[in-house]
Amino acid sequence: MIIETKKHIARIDILRGIAIICVFVYHSQLYLFPGFETAEPTSAKIILLNLVPMASGWTGVQLFLIISGFLIHLGFLSRKQPLNIVTFYSKRFWRIYPPYLLALIVFCVTGAGIYYYLNDYYGIRHLLTHLLLVHNLSDTYIFSINPSFWSLALEMQLYLIYPMFLFMRKKLGVEKTVLIIFLLVPINSFLSRIVYPDFKYIALISVVGYWWFNWCAGALLAECYLNNKRLFGRYNLLIALMGFMAIGLSRYFISAELAGQVAVFAWVAFFEWMLYARINIDNRLYKIIAIVGVVSYSIYLIHQPFLPVMLSWFDVLGHHFFWAPLKTILIFIFVFIVAYFTYKYIEQPSIKLGYRLRKTKQ
Repeated sequence: MIIETKKHIARIDILRGIAIICVFVYHSQLYLFPGFETAEPTSAKIILLNLVPMASGWTGVQLFLIISGFLIHLGFLSRKQPLNIVTFYSKRFWRIYPPYLLALIVFCVTGAGIYYYLNDYYGIRHLLTHLLLVHNLSDTYIFSINPSFWSLALEMQLYLIYPMFLFMRKKLGVEKTVLIIFLLVPINSFLSRIVYPDFKYIALISVVGYWWFNWCAGALLAECYLNNKRLFGRYNLLIALMGFMAIGLSRYFISAELAGQVAVFAWVAFFEWMLYARINIDNRLYKIIAIVGVVSYSIYLIHQPFLPVMLSWFDVLGHHFFWAPLKTILIFIFVFIVAYFTYKYIEQPSIKLGYRLRKTKQ
């Protein structure tokens, strides 16, 4: 299988690295310049902060979902046999949940305190929704404890409905299936706003709809890749670059929903280019980004709650716009070091434990 070669695994790791760097830089900008997204465009600084590439770093989550859909579906296709539900969910559980659970405990202790989450009525509800990975379905709980955790709940829910995608694919074909899911995006948004008029995020972060399309776009790319077809042909990089330029403009001047849909197409086009491009993956920069990609899950788990604290370490430098890139780079290096040990001593042992448990049951 072509994706199993060292060269193509490295390309996927590079994409993961790009995704986590985008997310990290975006979150850093949120803390360095609070409210820049919602501020009136009364100064050149506010306009610049909204239009620089870092302001679109939130789309890194979309790239993660596209990568997930691509790898999960490509793995299914390459095995050429029915989905083994038990094995599939076991692999996903041991890959994601134990590191997530440890991070959840850490942030409960270092946040409001474990007493709050075990004894207070509201604290218990916050903890339970996170333990069950359903906190993304409510505005009350979605960004509590650790704001980044919302997408992990989403990811697990997308795994749960993967068999539905396979059923639709079998009946309709992959192209029609993805088209139908794409058409669910505006329908879902409209209905969500009617059913939950006071909920700010649920229309955008619902599972069956917008985010499912992100994941399925990766699955569609996997089918094309396996069959040696291209979605965007030789113009994939050009389409990606045009899409990236349009993301910030559409989000700032039109709506976040439109920007999100543009981002899906831009990242899929870029993903396709990365799969086929004649690039030297032994280049030092690519190698560094690939290493970041390998530990990207641990970086994602731990980075956001500590960002305000770590940024305060550099208060001595002042709050001038000039210092923002340096602060972000230094903090990223520190987070990467911590994440590397988390990856080595928590992520990897968890995956190996799941593998051994599955072997003993065979």
